[in-house]
Amino acid sequence: MAEAMLRAWRRLQQVPVMTVHDELVYPLDAAAKSWTYMENVMLEPPSWAGGLPLAGEAKIMRRYGVSLSSGTVAKSVQQAEDMSAVAQKAAPAA
Repeated sequence: MAEAMLRAWRRLQQVPVMTVHDELVYPLDAAAKSWTYMENVMLEPPSWAGGLPLAGEAKIMRRYGVSLSSGTVAKSVQQAEDMSAVAQKAAPAA
């Protein structure tokens, strides 16, 4: 995983925004070129691994762990904005 992170930096100047167990999370746009290239960089075996088979899966998500349709995202954003407005009205004036 560490070598994959170094390859991503050296080739794409990308650093992960977080790591979770055996996952690397990068801020990429939905452009197929950057996504497929990043996947290939991550699955490239290190030179010391010999013929070790590697497998992985790449996903593009709006946020970590949640793949939502655009309609669901819009509804969630509206709900968050509504809750924020209610909280601001309830907060005492400074």
